[in-house]
Amino acid sequence: MTHPAFDVLIGAARHLEAREGTVGSGSTSTSIIDSNWGMFTQAPGAFKGGTYLQKKDGASTWDAVRPVSGSSTLGELTLSSALPSAPTAGEAYVVLGNAWPFTLLCQKLMDTVAEYGDTVELDTSLTTAADQYEYSYPADTTTAARVLQVGVETTAGSGRYEQALGVVISDHRGKILFPYMPPAGLKICLTIAKSNQVTVSLASLPTLPDSIHPAWASLEVAARVARWRLMQTGDQGQKETARVQDLFARAAALRARYQPRRPQRQPMLPFTEVR
Repeated sequence: MTHPAFDVLIGAARHLEAREGTVGSGSTSTSIIDSNWGMFTQAPGAFKGGTYLQKKDGASTWDAVRPVSGSSTLGELTLSSALPSAPTAGEAYVVLGNAWPFTLLCQKLMDTVAEYGDTVELDTSLTTAADQYEYSYPADTTTAARVLQVGVETTAGSGRYEQALGVVISDHRGKILFPYMPPAGLKICLTIAKSNQVTVSLASLPTLPDSIHPAWASLEVAARVARWRLMQTGDQGQKETARVQDLFARAAALRARYQPRRPQRQPMLPFTEVR
């Protein structure tokens, strides 16, 4: 199951200083009116240069992200570019201040995917051939692929695999080597760990691998952004330090719950050639 990058970004915004709002009547595709704005203490121009995020508009899923070009009138946000259409009154939105640049959220999400985005897949595209011991990894478009386990289809029935004992796995050569010649015509089942890298920006909100769950990833991104702000000159407040520690701790706890379990690499048994 994959997850939209937008879900992580809007979740991270909520963990920071984003303001939850409700679209009011009279809003257009470039002007968002919020009749409840007066209930809050922000000044009219508080979110100029910030980011407007709206996931749904009634029955439609937008995943809309727009920079805020101005908010000179109390309760009104002017967007730098138009939404697909005028939003439905009563729909929820989130607006993030310019102290938390959206580009920074995107960068921290890309860093999170690079660090935690490995996925494990089964590949059965290889078939054993006569007089062949060595097989190359399947073609792959990701940054790196590592074989964790090797199985060979049994002769008893299609789709049933047994671990290939003694097989040599060589990631740097991109090959597996059998110490024996398996019967020809059997499928090889590889358990492969793949690295994932994505490009996330205002114009690119891709789907994320299933190893990146919004429940913890939004906390992780928010923590990394908050730590960036803490490290800036003159921002050494205890409140920000506590925020960073709390976000990282919550992210780690949820990651332990949602992170898919990863198979171990076939072990080398001592005093044998069996992997």
